[in-house]
Amino acid sequence: MTELFSTDEREEVVRKVRIDVRNAMIIDTTENCWQYFIDQVQKNLHCVLCFHPGEALRVRARRFPALIACTVQDFFHAWDETALVAVGKQQLAVKQVAIPPSWETCLVDVMAEIYITTVVVAAAVSSKRLKCDVSVTCKTFMRFLDLYAHIYTKKLTLADANKARLETGLAKLKQATADTYTLQEILEKKQQQVVDKKAEVEELLQRLSQEKQIVTIENSKSMAEESRATEMQKMVQEKSAEMQADLARAEPLIEAAQRALDTLNKSNMIELKSFKSPPVEVQNVLACVIILLAPPPGARDKSWQAAQKLMQRVDGFLTTLRNYKKESIPESAIAQLRPYLSNPDFTGDVVGTKSQAAAGLCEWVRNIVKYYEIYCFVQPKREQVQDGKLRLEEANSRVSKIKTHVEKLHAKFAELETAVADAKSDRDEVIAQAQEMSARLELSQRLVTALGSEQGRWMQGVKDLEETRMSLIGDVLLAAALTCYAGPFDVATRKTLLESWRQQIAHANIPHTEQGMDPVNVLSTPAQLAEWFNQNLPRDVVSIQNACICEWSLRPCLILDPQYQGIAWTHSWNNNEI
Repeated sequence: MTELFSTDEREEVVRKVRIDVRNAMIIDTTENCWQYFIDQVQKNLHCVLCFHPGEALRVRARRFPALIACTVQDFFHAWDETALVAVGKQQLAVKQVAIPPSWETCLVDVMAEIYITTVVVAAAVSSKRLKCDVSVTCKTFMRFLDLYAHIYTKKLTLADANKARLETGLAKLKQATADTYTLQEILEKKQQQVVDKKAEVEELLQRLSQEKQIVTIENSKSMAEESRATEMQKMVQEKSAEMQADLARAEPLIEAAQRALDTLNKSNMIELKSFKSPPVEVQNVLACVIILLAPPPGARDKSWQAAQKLMQRVDGFLTTLRNYKKESIPESAIAQLRPYLSNPDFTGDVVGTKSQAAAGLCEWVRNIVKYYEIYCFVQPKREQVQDGKLRLEEANSRVSKIKTHVEKLHAKFAELETAVADAKSDRDEVIAQAQEMSARLELSQRLVTALGSEQGRWMQGVKDLEETRMSLIGDVLLAAALTCYAGPFDVATRKTLLESWRQQIAHANIPHTEQGMDPVNVLSTPAQLAEWFNQNLPRDVVSIQNACICEWSLRPCLILDPQYQGIAWTHSWNNNEI
């Protein structure tokens, strides 16, 4: 075709193919690039013309002889029954439609019969009645197979879901019945556990009360013993303080006696011993020394000669005086000493005028005796203090033992309180579990009672769904035929077609609904019909069938609506999106 491309368009084509020309090892001149483009078009461009055989094609062939002379004719003839059956089996296998194998052959045969006999004849009749051509081609048969697979799969899935729901309900009801008996048995055991736990708690509370009384009594004993021990400790401390005060008075006497001895030396003692006839005061002092140093039962010889004999070894005599046991003077010696001590001249000052050594001995005697008298006065107190300390130790020991015992009782009481708390917690937990189980049992019994009447209906529903599942093979076949083939026809033709299809399905013994097999029941539900009616759908049979076709068709539907009845429903049906 000359002048198909303008100069600018040709330059653009040359520019775009220049790289391909170079890749083809051709010099990329403008003429070579344009010729390369023409060659590629001739090689790859194919034009297919499709015509329907008839008078119109004959007229066009006479007007345009090139349609015959310059083309290759390929006539597509209608499929025969064998081809239809083969294609139907192949397509159902490809789409994996869950048709029982025993019914697959009968189903495909009826599909082929519907296409060959009923649909073709109905198309011819409607062409005369409707004054238009209704083309029913092999492609229509393929869409029929697709539509059947689509509707059957959805309806089968819905039926299986409803059946599974009812079977699940029956299983749940059966399980609920079994659970009711199980819960009742468990509840009886829990109630017995509640009784046992309550008895255990009561026993523990009694033991706790007894232990509490024991702890109270032992606490009282401990407090009493502790009070006595405190009083005894106070008494011991007072006695000990008094004794220490008395001993403090005696210490100066010992020191004075020691100082008196320190005044004595060997020369003094030798001088004293050398007296032939000492004064009476000196003799009395030595007599007192003899009395103190004489062993029991006491001194018999208190003469000056005995005194000289006693002082014969001066060092030993002084050592004896320093080591004298001043705490154990015999009472007989004290009795003998009292006359001497009561003498007012028996003092260190008076005796010192006669002899310094005798004065030291005099002071030693006087202080030793006074110390002994204080010691005798303090000794009972010391014994009382010692006895008090022993008794205090015993009391403290008893208090310690009692405290230890009380601590053990407190620990035992605390353990018992913990056991009581745990037992109460276990009791409350068991009671709560029993109450919860009782509530669950009541709800389960109410559920079983309420759904008991539904059990029979559900079982019948499962049987009906089993039958429905099988009858879907024929019911969906009729519904798919209505959706795929009956759209262009009027009500009379549709009625004729539906009756013919029902007879063919029944003649082939394909499972279907025995009474009232209506494709509308397959393609819609009562709730869906009510919704359509609310969306201004007319209530006549043709309008309802048309709505079903629009709902299930796999292709866009062309609606011829001269009275504008379908347009109102279409807007509502599509939520005013059209």
